Amino acid sequence: DSDRLDAIRADILERQFAVRWTTGFIGRSDAWIEVAPAEEQDARTQLLDDATTLLSAFIGDETTENDAEDDEDEPDMVRVVSFPTIQGPPVEVHLHDAPMLDDDHTSVGLQSWGSCIRFGKRICKNPSYFSLPPSPAYTPNRPLRVLELGAGTGLLSILAAKLLRDASLPPTIIATDFHQDVLANLKINVNSNLPSSSSSSSNTPSTPLVQVQALDWAYPNTSSPFDTPFDVILAADVIYHPQHAFWIRGCVEKLLRRPTSSQPAGGVFWMFNA
Repeated sequence: DSDRLDAIRADILERQFAVRWTTGFIGRSDAWIEVAPAEEQDARTQLLDDATTLLSAFIGDETTENDAEDDEDEPDMVRVVSFPTIQGPPVEVHLHDAPMLDDDHTSVGLQSWGSCIRFGKRICKNPSYFSLPPSPAYTPNRPLRVLELGAGTGLLSILAAKLLRDASLPPTIIATDFHQDVLANLKINVNSNLPSSSSSSSNTPSTPLVQVQALDWAYPNTSSPFDTPFDVILAADVIYHPQHAFWIRGCVEKLLRRPTSSQPAGGVFWMFNA
């Protein structure tokens, strides 16, 4: 089994297919388990646990039983992703992927997935199309407000901050997630890519700050910093269950800027799933 896994890791196409298939299986598992006959519930739950462990192994962070007894941390993976732009040099992001938790399939946000990277590439090629300045819909007399739902490793928020580094008014960018381990890894990514995000200096940073906040889609918080509507809401690869779509819709309805006489278009919600 170990040799087969190594073979899959070595072949890029095989690995991409395996990760995509396993991720899809995990994403549909909740509904699949719900409709299972009582006598199959345990077996299907075990399959889900096995798939989560296998997906973690694809990243190279699987743990044997002997390793689990050790006190050493599991190895993480850092990769540099370059995003071409229409003007100037490409935007580089260092993505810190942590190993998924073997006993929790909801920890998928600890790693970066293909749809988020594809979405990021499209944004960098044409920021205006995705409502990031320069844009006719942007009102220059106030800072732009950007929210990322299910941020995971924070790629979209980090890209937004780097693309908006020359904005006349520093934007407000908030990266959100729900899982506590995901939020901890999200902070690592934000601070490593945007050092000023962890700085207490009163000097104006050259790159906008990104705030990391917890957000429950089912019961969205409307207190600060969510008490002011957002101009742009971004999300990638966030639908893993039919209920998620229902929650996200309600969340966006509460947090997206409504049309006004001065800004008839209102805010914009972009969601990318692949």
